[in-house]
Amino acid sequence: MIIPFIPHSKERDASVWLSHLQTYLPDHQICLISELSDAQKVDVEFVVAANPKDFDWSTLPKLKWIHSTWAGVENLISQIDLKQVRVTRLKDPDLAQVMSESVLHWVMHLQHLVVQYAEQQQHQVWQQHTRLSNREYNVAVLGCGELGSHAATALQTLGYKVTGWGNSAKQGLPFNYQYGLKQLEEVVAQANCIVLLLPLTDATRGLINRRFFDGLERSPGIINFARGAIIDEIALKEALVKERISHAVLDVFEKEPLPPSSWMWRHPSVTVLPHISAPTNPLTASKIIASNVSKYLLRTEVPEIVNPNRAY
Repeated sequence: MIIPFIPHSKERDASVWLSHLQTYLPDHQICLISELSDAQKVDVEFVVAANPKDFDWSTLPKLKWIHSTWAGVENLISQIDLKQVRVTRLKDPDLAQVMSESVLHWVMHLQHLVVQYAEQQQHQVWQQHTRLSNREYNVAVLGCGELGSHAATALQTLGYKVTGWGNSAKQGLPFNYQYGLKQLEEVVAQANCIVLLLPLTDATRGLINRRFFDGLERSPGIINFARGAIIDEIALKEALVKERISHAVLDVFEKEPLPPSSWMWRHPSVTVLPHISAPTNPLTASKIIASNVSKYLLRTEVPEIVNPNRAY
Protein backbone atom coordinates (compact mmCIF):
# COMPACT_ATOMS: atom_id res chain seq x y z
CA MET A 1 0.00 0.00 0.00
CA ILE A 2 1.14 3.56 -0.71
CA ILE A 3 1.50 5.72 2.41
CA PRO A 4 1.94 9.42 1.56
CA PHE A 5 4.17 11.73 3.58
CA ILE A 6 3.59 15.50 3.61
CA PRO A 7 6.79 17.38 4.60
CA HIS A 8 6.93 20.56 6.63
CA SER A 9 8.28 22.79 3.89
CA LYS A 10 11.34 21.57 2.02
CA GLU A 11 11.04 18.14 0.44
CA ARG A 12 14.76 17.49 0.74
CA ASP A 13 14.34 17.53 4.52
CA ALA A 14 11.89 14.62 4.26
CA SER A 15 14.45 12.02 3.22
CA VAL A 16 15.26 10.96 6.79
CA TRP A 17 11.57 10.49 7.60
CA LEU A 18 10.96 8.52 4.42
CA SER A 19 13.91 6.25 5.17
CA HIS A 20 12.93 5.50 8.78
CA LEU A 21 9.23 5.04 8.02
CA GLN A 22 10.11 2.66 5.19
CA THR A 23 12.30 0.65 7.56
CA TYR A 24 9.44 0.18 10.04
CA LEU A 25 6.77 -0.34 7.36
CA PRO A 26 8.65 -2.61 4.89
CA ASP A 27 5.49 -4.04 3.35
CA HIS A 28 4.28 -0.63 2.20
CA GLN A 29 5.55 2.12 -0.07
CA ILE A 30 6.33 5.42 1.69
CA CYS A 31 6.44 8.35 -0.70
CA LEU A 32 6.11 12.11 -0.85
CA ILE A 33 2.59 13.34 -1.49
CA SER A 34 3.97 15.26 -4.48
CA GLU A 35 4.87 11.97 -6.15
CA LEU A 36 1.22 10.95 -6.40
CA SER A 37 -0.92 11.75 -9.41
CA ASP A 38 -4.10 13.76 -9.00
CA ALA A 39 -6.09 10.55 -9.49
CA GLN A 40 -4.13 8.78 -6.73
CA LYS A 41 -4.62 11.70 -4.32
CA VAL A 42 -8.39 11.41 -4.69
CA ASP A 43 -8.30 7.96 -3.05
CA VAL A 44 -5.95 8.85 -0.15
CA GLU A 45 -7.59 8.12 3.22
CA PHE A 46 -4.68 8.82 5.60
CA VAL A 47 -1.31 10.55 5.55
CA VAL A 48 1.71 11.14 7.77
CA ALA A 49 2.28 14.90 7.95
CA ALA A 50 5.10 17.07 9.31
CA ASN A 51 3.02 20.16 10.11
CA PRO A 52 2.94 21.36 6.47
CA LYS A 53 2.89 25.10 5.94
CA ASP A 54 1.17 25.39 2.59
CA PHE A 55 -0.71 22.30 1.47
CA ASP A 56 -3.97 22.16 -0.45
CA TRP A 57 -6.02 19.72 1.61
CA SER A 58 -8.87 19.90 -0.92
CA THR A 59 -6.80 17.62 -3.16
CA LEU A 60 -7.49 14.80 -0.66
CA PRO A 61 -11.32 14.63 -0.60
CA LYS A 62 -11.45 11.17 1.03
CA LEU A 63 -8.97 11.95 3.81
CA LYS A 64 -10.04 10.48 7.17
CA TRP A 65 -6.92 10.52 9.34
CA ILE A 66 -3.67 12.45 9.70
CA HIS A 67 -0.79 11.25 11.88
CA SER A 68 1.36 14.24 12.79
CA THR A 69 5.11 13.94 13.27
CA TRP A 70 4.87 16.90 15.66
CA ALA A 71 3.55 17.12 19.21
CA GLY A 72 2.13 20.59 18.52
CA VAL A 73 -0.64 20.57 15.94
CA GLU A 74 -2.24 24.03 16.17
CA ASN A 75 -1.07 24.98 12.67
CA LEU A 76 -2.29 21.70 11.21
CA ILE A 77 -5.74 21.74 12.74
CA SER A 78 -6.27 25.35 11.67
CA GLN A 79 -6.26 24.09 8.07
CA ILE A 80 -8.75 21.23 8.32
CA ASP A 81 -12.18 20.36 9.74
CA LEU A 82 -11.67 18.17 12.81
CA LYS A 83 -15.24 16.94 12.46
CA GLN A 84 -14.32 15.40 9.13
CA VAL A 85 -10.67 14.45 9.59
CA ARG A 86 -9.16 12.92 12.72
CA VAL A 87 -5.69 14.03 13.80
CA THR A 88 -3.24 12.14 15.99
CA ARG A 89 -0.41 14.05 17.68
CA LEU A 90 3.01 12.53 18.13
CA LYS A 91 3.49 11.18 21.65
CA ASP A 92 7.08 10.04 21.98
CA PRO A 93 8.68 9.24 25.38
CA ASP A 94 12.01 10.26 23.86
CA LEU A 95 10.60 13.72 23.17
CA ALA A 96 9.38 14.03 26.76
CA GLN A 97 12.83 13.08 28.06
CA VAL A 98 14.60 15.61 25.83
CA MET A 99 12.18 18.35 26.89
CA SER A 100 12.74 17.51 30.56
CA GLU A 101 16.48 17.81 30.08
CA SER A 102 16.07 21.22 28.44
CA VAL A 103 13.78 22.41 31.23
CA LEU A 104 16.23 21.23 33.90
CA HIS A 105 19.15 22.89 32.16
CA TRP A 106 17.52 26.31 31.88
CA VAL A 107 15.91 26.24 35.33
CA MET A 108 19.38 25.61 36.76
CA HIS A 109 20.81 28.27 34.45
CA LEU A 110 18.50 30.84 36.04
CA GLN A 111 18.77 29.45 39.56
CA HIS A 112 22.58 29.50 39.47
CA LEU A 113 22.64 33.11 38.18
CA VAL A 114 24.64 32.22 35.07
CA VAL A 115 23.48 35.35 33.25
CA GLN A 116 24.63 37.64 36.06
CA TYR A 117 28.06 36.02 36.33
CA ALA A 118 28.56 36.13 32.54
CA GLU A 119 27.81 39.86 32.60
CA GLN A 120 30.19 40.38 35.53
CA GLN A 121 32.94 38.62 33.60
CA GLN A 122 32.55 41.12 30.75
CA HIS A 123 33.27 43.93 33.22
CA GLN A 124 35.85 42.03 35.32
CA VAL A 125 33.64 42.19 38.41
CA TRP A 126 34.39 39.70 41.18
CA GLN A 127 31.17 39.54 43.19
CA GLN A 128 29.43 36.57 44.74
CA HIS A 129 25.65 36.29 44.98
CA THR A 130 23.47 34.15 47.22
CA ARG A 131 21.42 31.57 45.34
CA LEU A 132 18.48 29.53 46.54
CA SER A 133 18.80 25.80 47.09
CA ASN A 134 16.53 23.42 45.20
CA ARG A 135 14.18 23.04 48.16
CA GLU A 136 13.82 26.85 48.35
CA TYR A 137 13.37 27.36 44.61
CA ASN A 138 9.73 27.48 43.50
CA VAL A 139 9.08 26.34 39.94
CA ALA A 140 5.65 26.76 38.37
CA VAL A 141 5.09 24.49 35.36
CA LEU A 142 2.19 25.78 33.28
CA GLY A 143 0.90 23.01 31.06
CA CYS A 144 0.93 19.49 32.49
CA GLY A 145 0.30 17.27 29.52
CA GLU A 146 2.79 14.54 28.67
CA LEU A 147 5.75 16.93 28.29
CA GLY A 148 4.90 19.18 31.21
CA SER A 149 4.18 16.35 33.62
CA HIS A 150 7.45 14.64 32.73
CA ALA A 151 9.41 17.86 33.28
CA ALA A 152 7.62 18.70 36.54
CA THR A 153 8.28 15.20 37.88
CA ALA A 154 11.96 15.45 36.98
CA LEU A 155 12.23 18.78 38.80
CA GLN A 156 10.51 17.42 41.88
CA THR A 157 12.78 14.37 41.91
CA LEU A 158 15.72 16.78 42.24
CA GLY A 159 14.11 18.47 45.24
CA TYR A 160 12.60 21.57 43.65
CA LYS A 161 9.33 22.97 44.98
CA VAL A 162 7.09 22.29 42.00
CA THR A 163 3.53 23.37 41.31
CA GLY A 164 1.89 22.39 38.07
CA TRP A 165 -1.03 24.20 36.50
CA GLY A 166 -3.43 23.41 33.69
CA ASN A 167 -6.85 24.15 32.31
CA SER A 168 -8.54 21.01 33.61
CA ALA A 169 -8.43 18.63 36.58
CA LYS A 170 -5.90 15.79 36.60
CA GLN A 171 -5.56 12.88 39.00
CA GLY A 172 -2.54 10.92 40.19
CA LEU A 173 0.21 13.44 39.44
CA PRO A 174 3.27 13.10 41.72
CA PHE A 175 3.50 16.87 42.28
CA ASN A 176 1.20 19.62 43.51
CA TYR A 177 -1.24 20.55 40.77
CA GLN A 178 -3.80 23.31 40.39
CA TYR A 179 -6.17 24.06 37.54
CA GLY A 180 -8.41 26.81 36.27
CA LEU A 181 -7.85 30.53 35.75
CA LYS A 182 -8.74 31.39 39.35
CA GLN A 183 -5.78 29.34 40.59
CA LEU A 184 -3.28 30.60 38.01
CA GLU A 185 -2.48 33.84 39.85
CA GLU A 186 -1.89 31.93 43.10
CA VAL A 187 0.36 29.37 41.40
CA VAL A 188 2.70 31.94 39.82
CA ALA A 189 2.66 34.66 42.50
CA GLN A 190 5.44 33.09 44.61
CA ALA A 191 7.33 31.40 41.77
CA ASN A 192 11.07 31.87 41.31
CA CYS A 193 10.84 30.39 37.83
CA ILE A 194 7.89 29.87 35.47
CA VAL A 195 8.05 27.21 32.75
CA LEU A 196 5.56 27.37 29.88
CA LEU A 197 4.62 24.04 28.25
CA LEU A 198 1.03 24.85 27.32
CA PRO A 199 -0.59 24.03 23.99
CA LEU A 200 -1.58 27.00 21.87
CA THR A 201 -5.37 27.31 21.90
CA ASP A 202 -7.89 30.14 21.93
CA ALA A 203 -7.73 29.99 25.74
CA THR A 204 -3.93 30.20 25.99
CA ARG A 205 -3.20 32.71 23.22
CA GLY A 206 -1.96 35.85 25.00
CA LEU A 207 -2.49 34.23 28.41
CA ILE A 208 0.82 35.61 29.66
CA ASN A 209 -0.13 39.28 29.51
CA ARG A 210 0.18 42.50 31.50
CA ARG A 211 -2.25 41.34 34.18
CA PHE A 212 -0.28 38.10 34.55
CA PHE A 213 3.02 39.94 34.99
CA ASP A 214 1.53 42.44 37.43
CA GLY A 215 0.53 39.56 39.71
CA LEU A 216 4.09 38.33 40.16
CA GLU A 217 5.81 39.02 43.48
CA ARG A 218 9.33 37.60 43.19
CA SER A 219 10.58 38.85 39.80
CA PRO A 220 10.91 35.27 38.52
CA GLY A 221 12.64 34.00 35.43
CA ILE A 222 10.36 32.73 32.68
CA ILE A 223 11.06 29.92 30.21
CA ASN A 224 8.86 29.53 27.15
CA PHE A 225 9.18 26.13 25.48
CA ALA A 226 5.55 26.10 24.36
CA ARG A 227 4.43 28.52 21.63
CA GLY A 228 5.39 32.14 21.11
CA ALA A 229 1.83 33.48 20.86
CA ILE A 230 1.12 32.44 24.45
CA ILE A 231 3.14 35.47 25.61
CA ASP A 232 2.10 39.02 24.83
CA GLU A 233 5.48 40.32 23.64
CA ILE A 234 4.68 43.98 24.41
CA ALA A 235 3.64 43.05 27.94
CA LEU A 236 6.83 41.01 28.34
CA LYS A 237 8.97 43.97 27.34
CA GLU A 238 7.16 46.16 29.87
CA ALA A 239 7.58 43.48 32.57
CA LEU A 240 11.33 43.38 31.97
CA VAL A 241 11.55 47.16 32.25
CA LYS A 242 9.56 47.07 35.50
CA GLU A 243 11.66 44.10 36.70
CA ARG A 244 8.54 41.99 37.11
CA ILE A 245 10.58 39.39 35.24
CA SER A 246 14.28 38.93 35.93
CA HIS A 247 15.12 37.04 32.73
CA ALA A 248 13.26 35.41 29.85
CA VAL A 249 14.50 32.27 28.08
CA LEU A 250 12.55 32.10 24.83
CA ASP A 251 12.74 29.17 22.43
CA VAL A 252 9.53 29.95 20.53
CA PHE A 253 8.17 33.10 18.94
CA GLU A 254 5.05 34.31 17.20
CA LYS A 255 7.13 34.75 14.03
CA GLU A 256 9.85 32.21 13.31
CA PRO A 257 12.62 32.68 12.47
CA LEU A 258 12.67 35.67 14.80
CA PRO A 259 13.01 38.79 12.59
CA PRO A 260 16.37 40.62 12.84
CA SER A 261 14.47 43.77 13.84
CA SER A 262 13.01 42.19 16.99
CA TRP A 263 13.95 43.90 20.26
CA MET A 264 14.43 40.50 21.86
CA TRP A 265 17.71 39.82 20.04
CA ARG A 266 19.42 42.70 21.80
CA HIS A 267 17.76 42.77 25.21
CA PRO A 268 20.25 41.89 28.00
CA SER A 269 17.55 40.06 29.98
CA VAL A 270 16.40 37.84 27.12
CA THR A 271 17.99 34.60 25.91
CA VAL A 272 16.92 33.76 22.35
CA LEU A 273 16.98 30.12 21.28
CA PRO A 274 16.12 28.94 17.72
CA HIS A 275 13.31 26.49 18.63
CA ILE A 276 15.63 23.71 19.78
CA SER A 277 14.38 22.77 23.27
CA ALA A 278 12.91 19.42 22.19
CA PRO A 279 13.51 18.48 18.56
CA THR A 280 11.66 15.43 17.32
CA ASN A 281 13.85 12.36 16.81
CA PRO A 282 12.80 10.88 13.44
CA LEU A 283 14.12 7.45 14.43
CA THR A 284 12.07 6.98 17.61
CA ALA A 285 9.09 8.91 16.24
CA SER A 286 8.95 6.84 13.05
CA LYS A 287 8.76 3.64 15.08
CA ILE A 288 5.77 4.98 17.05
CA ILE A 289 4.05 6.29 13.92
CA ALA A 290 4.63 3.00 12.08
CA SER A 291 3.08 1.05 14.95
CA ASN A 292 0.00 3.28 14.89
CA VAL A 293 -0.28 3.04 11.11
CA SER A 294 -0.03 -0.77 11.26
CA LYS A 295 -2.88 -0.94 13.78
CA TYR A 296 -4.95 1.32 11.58
CA LEU A 297 -4.37 -0.83 8.51
CA LEU A 298 -5.11 -4.07 10.36
CA ARG A 299 -8.10 -3.02 12.44
CA THR A 300 -8.95 0.55 11.33
CA GLU A 301 -7.87 1.44 14.88
CA VAL A 302 -7.02 5.11 15.28
CA PRO A 303 -4.93 6.07 18.34
CA GLU A 304 -5.84 9.01 20.57
CA ILE A 305 -6.98 11.93 18.46
CA VAL A 306 -7.08 15.69 18.94
CA ASN A 307 -10.24 16.76 20.76
CA PRO A 308 -12.09 19.23 18.48
CA ASN A 309 -13.32 21.19 21.52
CA ARG A 310 -9.93 21.52 23.24
CA ALA A 311 -7.83 21.65 20.04
CA TYR A 312 -5.21 19.31 21.57
